Amino acid sequence: MSLTLPEKNFKQFIVDLAEKHDVVYQRTHLDELADTFTSLSGNDVDQDDIERLVIALRRANIITLDEFGPLLHGYLKEQQQEADDD
Repeated sequence: MSLTLPEKNFKQFIVDLAEKHDVVYQRTHLDELADTFTSLSGNDVDQDDIERLVIALRRANIITLDEFGPLLHGYLKEQQQEADDD
């Protein structure tokens, strides 16, 4: 599947894509291990529900690895812009 990414409204795009394919995020043992390593390294990474949906879409092979990065980047960029506007 070749995904055409939006230029804006990444959050809604991600939610709609997940709903269309009945994809939900399910935490795995590897997620727990990654959180442990992150914590031990002194970093705090707190993913929101939308970031988790992007991960779930990748795990379900709804998006490719090549689409994963730009989709997540677009969402995070929009989130940062919204935070800067506040």
